Amino acid sequence: MRALIVALVGAAALLVVGAILALTAGLLFIAGGTGAAVGLVLARAAVPRDGGRPIRRRTVTWLAVALSIGAVAVAVVATWLVARNEGGTLALIDYLLQTFGPFVPAEVVLAAIAAAWGANAGPVQA
Repeated sequence: MRALIVALVGAAALLVVGAILALTAGLLFIAGGTGAAVGLVLARAAVPRDGGRPIRRRTVTWLAVALSIGAVAVAVVATWLVARNEGGTLALIDYLLQTFGPFVPAEVVLAAIAAAWGANAGPVQA
């Protein structure tokens, strides 16, 4: 549940930067940070504190990657919807290609790599 909250916060940050502020400068950093944070939070499932049943590290890694890519996907669709509300007429793919170019695929790749790193590097001990 915590990882889902982290992913939603990351998606919201991507939405604010990409749609509201109309910047591309921080998108890659936010996508990578979201992926890493999701991975680190999910890594606790592989090494539970309370003696619960651990989830295999490989499964945790795939969950982190999927959740991070999902956060980026939610953010880009929401960004497109904001543009449509402002009077845009382009279809989703056309809008993303013309507005952000290679940034969206780069966001997906960075989020996935960072999520895999976080899931395998964590959990962070307090």
